[in-house]
Amino acid sequence: MKTKWYKQLEKGVDAQASVQKLKVSDETFSVNYQEDFAVSDAL
Repeated sequence: MKTKWYKQLEKGVDAQASVQKLKVSDETFSVNYQEDFAVSDAL
C-alpha cells in the first residue's frame, strides 16, 4: 500500500524533469526513511 509520503514522492518525480527517469517503487524508501526525511530530501 502506498503511503501519503510515497504519493507525494510520485508527484514530485513527475514534476521535476531531472528525476522523471528514476524508477521508484513503494519499497525504494523504507518506512523509517519516510518517517525521518521529507519528500524534498528524497528528491
